[in-house]
Parts: sequence; structure tokens; C-alpha cells
Amino acid sequence: MKTSLLLAALAGLFALSGCGSMEMDTTPAGDPNRVVTGTVEVGADPLPADAVVAIRVVDQVHHDYQNPNAVLGEPTATAAVSLPPEVLGELKLTHVQGPSIPFTLKFYCTDDQLAKGLVLEARVSYGGKVRAFNVDSYALNSGNIGEARQIYVNRVR
Repeated sequence: MKTSLLLAALAGLFALSGCGSMEMDTTPAGDPNRVVTGTVEVGADPLPADAVVAIRVVDQVHHDYQNPNAVLGEPTATAAVSLPPEVLGELKLTHVQGPSIPFTLKFYCTDDQLAKGLVLEARVSYGGKVRAFNVDSYALNSGNIGEARQIYVNRVR
């Protein structure tokens, strides 16, 4: 008798377990606070004491802005405007030494911006002038955001 009651109770629990409520995930698609890490490779020549290494993440996609007033036919409106890249995050490092300078750059971007692709840039300045910058393009997107980067800068001649 005890086993049949126990089996009946277990069967009832299993039967009612399918009647639970369905939960839906209402959280945003992703955290817009991002981090990219890596090193800026400046070469073997020592940097002077006033050297500043600047690393930034830029969104170049928005630069082809279409003026909505031009679409409406307003005669004084310019149809397309070329805007500068939008800087999403920037880090400036001072008192840097060595051929390889580590960085951790925090920035803010939406999943949509990351899916379209962002660009990582670096430059080295001292004596009031830019002395080195990256020539190669370093793309950031949702597939490679977690990878550490090596950014090679080329000296200005």
C-alpha cells in the first residue's frame, strides 16, 4: 500500500511538472561596456620621457551621414556629409618604456556597432608631434573582441 501511494505521488509530480510557467529572457542582447587588451609594438628604439601612446576604438561606419532634409527636397540641404569617425573609447599612456607596451582599453558600443565592425588605432607622440602610428588596420567585431591584440606602429619619416 505504501509503495502504491508513493508511486501515485511521484506520478502526480511528474504530471504536474509540465504545467510550469515559461520564462522569457528579457535582458539586453549584450553588455555595451566592452574591453579590448593587447600591446602596442613600438620597436627597439627607446622612447623619450615625454612619449604618449594613445590607443582608441573608432566607429567609421557612421561617416556617410544622409541628411534627412535633403531627402525631403529642401533646396539648401546637403545630401550626404562625410563625418569624422566616432571615437568610442580612448586610452592615453604616459611614461612608457620598452618595445612592447601593454594596454587595457574600456569602451562603450552597442551590439549593432560591434557587428558592423570597429577599428583599433594607436599612435605614439613626443615633442609635440605624432612620431609613429599604425598603418595596418585592426578590426574589432563580435567574433574577435575577446582576443588580445598586437598593434604595430610605424615611425613617421
